[in-house]
Amino acid sequence: MLDRPFPQEGDALAPLWHWAFFQIPVPPSGTGADGHIAPGGFLPKSEGNTRMWAGGRVQFHQPPTIGQSAQRESRIKAVNEKMVAPASCCSSQ
Repeated sequence: MLDRPFPQEGDALAPLWHWAFFQIPVPPSGTGADGHIAPGGFLPKSEGNTRMWAGGRVQFHQPPTIGQSAQRESRIKAVNEKMVAPASCCSSQ
């Protein structure tokens, strides 16, 4: 499986490899208590300190290829604040 030739410029990017190239570089001082990017820039501010990523979509208008220029576009479709009870599975017995 791994004994293949290295991909060459113009070859299709392997599935999910795009995740490696679109990370936002953030210094530790730019993260919140939960380890995510501190709210207030792209992410709206929230009173709670627990955030979850509940889903997303990735759409390619054409298959990405090695060497091709690419651009990331992110949108927040909705922010839903919820009150949850402490997890009973994590309490000590």
